[in-house]
Amino acid sequence: MKKKIDLEESAIARYWHQIDSGAIVACKEIRTVYQHLYRKLYDSTIDAYHYDWQLAHRPVEFIETFVRLPKVRGNPLCRLDLWQLAMIESIFGFVDNDGIRQYAEVFFTVARKQGKSALAAMIALYLLICDGESEPELYCVATKRDQSKIIWEMASQIMSKSPELREYLKKRVADISCSVNNGIFKPLASDSNSLDGLNASTVFCDEIHAWKDSNLYDVMVDSMVARTQPLLLITTTAGFVREGIYDQKVDEYEMIIAGYDDTNGYKDPRRLPIIYKLDSEKEWTKKKSWIKANPGLGTIRDEEKLAEDVERAKSNPLKVKDLLTKFFDLPQTGIDHFLSLEDIKNPVTFDDSIFKDRLCIGGFDLSQTTDLTSATIIGIYRGDASFISCSYFSTIFFMSGSVTAISIGLSFRNFCKSSYVLFASSTVCFTFFSIPSLFSEKCSMTMNIPLNAMTNTFAGLNTADIAPPIACPNLRTPSTILANPLFIFSDESPNLLKNFSARPKSNELRCASAKFTSSLVNFPSCTRCPACAFVIFPV
Repeated sequence: MKKKIDLEESAIARYWHQIDSGAIVACKEIRTVYQHLYRKLYDSTIDAYHYDWQLAHRPVEFIETFVRLPKVRGNPLCRLDLWQLAMIESIFGFVDNDGIRQYAEVFFTVARKQGKSALAAMIALYLLICDGESEPELYCVATKRDQSKIIWEMASQIMSKSPELREYLKKRVADISCSVNNGIFKPLASDSNSLDGLNASTVFCDEIHAWKDSNLYDVMVDSMVARTQPLLLITTTAGFVREGIYDQKVDEYEMIIAGYDDTNGYKDPRRLPIIYKLDSEKEWTKKKSWIKANPGLGTIRDEEKLAEDVERAKSNPLKVKDLLTKFFDLPQTGIDHFLSLEDIKNPVTFDDSIFKDRLCIGGFDLSQTTDLTSATIIGIYRGDASFISCSYFSTIFFMSGSVTAISIGLSFRNFCKSSYVLFASSTVCFTFFSIPSLFSEKCSMTMNIPLNAMTNTFAGLNTADIAPPIACPNLRTPSTILANPLFIFSDESPNLLKNFSARPKSNELRCASAKFTSSLVNFPSCTRCPACAFVIFPV
């Protein structure tokens, strides 16, 4: 007979209430996910699954009864933290009417030194012995064999400390076998010769931030299609490899999270995101925010040691990106890259009408055949206190209408449909003279333009040198910025801001490299500096 419990006693409910009350500081992803899971405790109509406390609590009971902690003095029995209990209950507690688990894939990302490998190893031992799967096959995979063995080795160490587990499990050279059900647990790498023909019941994908493509992931997903209730558990921390499977999975799971509160949003009820991270890079110096990426802070991870790492990064800026990635679970570009990923992925938008009647600087890169022509303008807008010292960028990509649909491929066609790439007339030749008119024509068609608020992009330059007020005798107010934006387009890549300087009181724009001067008042149709290839257009 099933034991009846108050659902408020579940770890999911207790964890959510502490998050909701502010007792536990959580990132927006964790808040949204556990609010959704708490609602599911009471409302089985959200999807086709309901909560079963007995099934949720079985792995918890197994771990806290038989698992002794290796590398800890005295090898005490494991006592799971509340966040770990809530995660395990979420994975195993939601089932359909036949008792089949809801979640077939779990994306678990957290900062380093939070015990994710140990937790994955405990789950693996439970699944190997007690899941009820016929001849279970568990695999831990990574791009390199040494990485793939980390969870497996942890499971071996746990087994070696527990006489109860050793009664049923045996460690061999290349795997761990279970005498109860002929199950195996084995580490595999992408260069293994045994990836084909697998019938996996559980797969652990470890540290996918280092995976450059999805080939290994796809192979392991295909290996589980014959199982009734397979489980693929992704355990990772953020990294420096961009455009790989990590970024793909993060984008996918962010859409799933956004869809929880959006009736028309993206839905995938078989996948569960558990994402611990800072909400912003600005939080890394705020001690109260560290727990967002380090849920085991104070129990698993020593808070004083993390504070020491933060202090070292404060005094050495070269260590900041590494700290953000490893200990605050924020993906970054390469360690020596100038721009951070947070700058690149800035989602803020603004109305391009702010460029009207302001001095702007523009540049373009011409193209031939199937390449893209890019035209960009940059301006400083001081009218809004919230955007002081911010640079506003507006970019439009053009492609010649003479290019055939077949030659540009599927990706370009999708970009064109989304208006990221605009087709110019087939009679237009991309030159210094055609781009400004194309930009002006197409700019009115755009909706919102990404805002890059990068105050330090032009470090050491006075923003007044970029978009200064110009005293124009044709205007009533001497301090008013020139009525029409000024575009300086170049097909070269010199430092535009150093070559050109606008003098507020001279009504002239000077090119420092050639002592070239043009009047801003009586501007010709176009003027080109022969020394540095800059072309100046009044638009």
